[in-house]
Amino acid sequence: MKKMIILAAVITVGFSITAGLSYAAHAEAKQAAALVYYNNAVYKEAVAGEEYAIQIADNSDAADAEAVIARSNLADAAIETVMLDEESEAAVKAKEMASVCDDDIETAVAKFEKEHTPTASTTTPTPASIAAECTSRPGMYGRLRIPSVGINVALFAVNTQATIDAPDSAAIYGGNGGTTIADHQNQGFRAIANCVPGSTVAYIDTPEGTQRYICSVRTMGHNVTTALTDDSLNVFSYGGLIMYTCRDNSYNIWIVCFDPV
Repeated sequence: MKKMIILAAVITVGFSITAGLSYAAHAEAKQAAALVYYNNAVYKEAVAGEEYAIQIADNSDAADAEAVIARSNLADAAIETVMLDEESEAAVKAKEMASVCDDDIETAVAKFEKEHTPTASTTTPTPASIAAECTSRPGMYGRLRIPSVGINVALFAVNTQATIDAPDSAAIYGGNGGTTIADHQNQGFRAIANCVPGSTVAYIDTPEGTQRYICSVRTMGHNVTTALTDDSLNVFSYGGLIMYTCRDNSYNIWIVCFDPV
């Protein structure tokens, strides 16, 4: 009986170690994949068409990304084995480690983006210059500027996928309880995650003038197609200015809100 108790203890410790190592490997793989992804996104924007296709073949990041994905898949398989018993001590510790790792990944990616995002001009455009740009670009409403995080993008009052896909183009529309602005994270809009509630200032320039806003909320949530939700899947509604963009996929999003000053 004593030998069996010792054996059971060894197995339990083994599972705990396996869970910890699996999550550590998984986190390392996720972080590496995220940084490679954003590095490639920045690189891709700097190279055009066929020239990019030629150069990417010599880019070691591509091979690194494939290796990272393979490691991540193996780690996922190991994690699933350990997590079969949701209430086990190993599973609880593994989940705690995963949460810490996810925070570290978000911090690393945000730091990487901040270092590789050019600072937007702090010059306030004149109503006349905005009016001229709106005339030359049908459907354009104005321009969003958040100088401290490097965002300067044209706003179009057309909530379509084509609007969001186009370069220097974000959609602005009434929805989610207020006025919503949406754009792709790989076009620089992920920088909204660097906004600081109570501190970051945003501007919307239109032919009528400039409206100033102050950041009030920054949170993670989900895009469930029919609505935005918070991280607990409660419908998200805000009476001010709402900006959102993808995090790691179109379902997981950053939501950042502003109030007019």
